[in-house]
Amino acid sequence: MVPMEDCPYPFTEVAERFPVSRGARHAALVTRIREHGFRPPILVWEGEIIFGKEFLQAYAEAGVEPVFKTLPDDEEPLPSFFAAAIPALDLDNNQRAVLAYLVSQWSKRGRPRADEEKSATLRNLTQEDAAQVFGAKIRHVTYAAQVLSEDSPAVPELREAVLEWRIGAIDAARVVTRPPEVQKQAVALVMSKRARTVRRAVEQVEREIAEAQKEAAMAEILARPLDEAVDLRVANPVDLLRALHANTVDAIITNPRQLMNQMYIYSDLADLAAHVLKADGFLAVVGSSLLLPQTLQHLEHGELRWIMQANIHMGGPPINSGGPHHLALHQRPLLIYGMVDFRPPAGWSDLIEVPQPEDDPSGLDRDELMMRRIVERLCRPGGMICDPVMLDRAGAALAARRQGCTFVGATEQEISLKRIRRRVAEVGMDSSPEGGGALETGGILE
Repeated sequence: MVPMEDCPYPFTEVAERFPVSRGARHAALVTRIREHGFRPPILVWEGEIIFGKEFLQAYAEAGVEPVFKTLPDDEEPLPSFFAAAIPALDLDNNQRAVLAYLVSQWSKRGRPRADEEKSATLRNLTQEDAAQVFGAKIRHVTYAAQVLSEDSPAVPELREAVLEWRIGAIDAARVVTRPPEVQKQAVALVMSKRARTVRRAVEQVEREIAEAQKEAAMAEILARPLDEAVDLRVANPVDLLRALHANTVDAIITNPRQLMNQMYIYSDLADLAAHVLKADGFLAVVGSSLLLPQTLQHLEHGELRWIMQANIHMGGPPINSGGPHHLALHQRPLLIYGMVDFRPPAGWSDLIEVPQPEDDPSGLDRDELMMRRIVERLCRPGGMICDPVMLDRAGAALAARRQGCTFVGATEQEISLKRIRRRVAEVGMDSSPEGGGALETGGILE
């Protein structure tokens, strides 16, 4: 680029903003000037260059003295300008639109814009006129105006990137209504080539902002102290066996993942129940019809007695799977084992109906509604409930709070614990019984 101090004339904004071609096309221009005598004129009007930035650079690279053509001050400059500019450049749609807008705003420095005051030597060129001269679509010129006009909400970084041909005005116009900080970060992504278009950059920035806000909200939720009725920890059933005192828990209610290679979980649950349940306590496990024989085998324990199997109906019309086993696709078995003094509650029915989430006004999900129904059917208010295999589910904790019970729950992953804590905090005391408050858990845990 030729240093501006070497040029005897200043550039108008339009001349300054004209795109300079690069690569083979610019090299061909330099060769024509140096070897073939091509002398394209650099137009000067009223002491300013109105067109010829690329020519000036090519002259310097060719080592040839530039040719300036001075137009009379009283001559209308636009015909000469267009005659020189349009054939000289291979303009794309974006460049045509931006240049058309700039020319429609062009005025002598210090002089009001042509649309504000008529001038004898500067035609009042509208955006429509300029669009026609440059072969631009008027809607594209309108997009350029949305970015480059004085009252545009575009941040300076976005405007400058458009004027430097780094971001297309047509793309930029789609994002000018975004918050200023989003625009700035998006421009930075495009300029550093970490995003191909400003629209994709804005989507990336907004996605990152949303994720950051979500993380901040989660951090705020996790910072809230849970009430004393809920104890959540990273652990498994064996860990809880060591941590919980014997004969302190009224109910163990859980819905573990049913996988053939994890059947040992049920043996661990039986060991835990035999140790921590009170004499009238019970273990309730949501099972799988497909793995029912294996589940029953691993839940066998000398100190637990089989009580019954209830059926959990998960909503929808009853559908039979057919085949040799005739499994009910909308039902799951609830396996209940008890200690020596456990008795089913009065009015017990072995069918537990769970509504569809969309039919229940509480806002709970499918698993949470199932746990709420089980707890309502089997547990007395004020007792102690444990779910030693929570996975990512908060249903047992929410049901315990709603029933006015204390709760101890465990999951083996820290990220799962965060999700559970967030869910418990989000639902908050809406899941607690009316008038219920925090309950003491002292004497239960090591």
